[in-house]
Amino acid sequence: MLYMLYMLSLLPIVAYLLIIKAMDGFALAKWQKISVFVLYGLAVCSGLFFMSDILEWKEEWVSPLLEEVLKAFLLVVLITRKKVVFLAEALIYGAAVGAGFAFLENVLYIYYNADMGVGDSVLRGFATALLHIGCTSLCASLALLVARFKSAHSQAFAFPMFVMCFVPSFLVHWFYNTLDINGYLLMIYVIAGFLLLFMGIYRLDEMMIRKWMDNCINNDIALYSAIKEGKIASTPAGFYLENIKERFDPELFFDVCMYVSLYLELSIQVKSHMMMREAGVDIEPDPETRRNNKNNLIELKTLSKRIGPMGLALLSPVIHVKDEDRWAMEEFLN
Repeated sequence: MLYMLYMLSLLPIVAYLLIIKAMDGFALAKWQKISVFVLYGLAVCSGLFFMSDILEWKEEWVSPLLEEVLKAFLLVVLITRKKVVFLAEALIYGAAVGAGFAFLENVLYIYYNADMGVGDSVLRGFATALLHIGCTSLCASLALLVARFKSAHSQAFAFPMFVMCFVPSFLVHWFYNTLDINGYLLMIYVIAGFLLLFMGIYRLDEMMIRKWMDNCINNDIALYSAIKEGKIASTPAGFYLENIKERFDPELFFDVCMYVSLYLELSIQVKSHMMMREAGVDIEPDPETRRNNKNNLIELKTLSKRIGPMGLALLSPVIHVKDEDRWAMEEFLN
């Protein structure tokens, strides 16, 4: 009987995480990182378990507030440092944290309530676990949208906006704990609500990625072709480079030209790879190509350091490097 209780409360967690990962058409989240976030969720749950014995809080709002803040804290920090830049990443890694938390919480719950019924085990596996997965994913996704807004607009209200990202998750969790309705009806609401949320986030992420790739790859290809054909001087980018040429030493301006050419080459390669992966064609590069990619990426970083922040700022009208570009190059070329 105890074995069945564990199966009913733990297997849905694994299934939820696999389903959420399978919805990632661009394969942005890596299993290695997912495992790290699962371990983080386990750590948060174990820490709160020991804290509850020491502090013994009685207010109903304290537990959901602490759980949601601590579960999402690491992801919010990584998002502010631009280590997570896509909505799909935020959603999946948030789900991984929630899955790790829910897994240990259900194990402990059954251990201390071995006489619980099968129905309670089903509710914990299909509803409570998804609540933890969904709330952390929701908070991480909102934090990423705030980070996008902060990059494009004023940063004056950045901190309050990041704090507000925790509020919806806390409220959903608190209402779940306090609502007095049939457990199975609540389970249906949770499953339907969060699955619709996940699909909506994936749809929004897909639209944003397509817009980024379509806009950037067309411009990159046109400029890169002009460079290779020796027609860069006749383009607006070439005209701009000619105008800022006097601001650089001759050797440094050569580095600028090398940086532009190498960046465009790598950018086109990365975006083409992502488009192929979305179409279901994931071709692994041979060892020589992988080695060349790493060397080119190292050279690009070296050139970037030589040019310096001010020089790169001058190049922004020609090459506007976004967070997505940096992430994609690091992930795909390594």
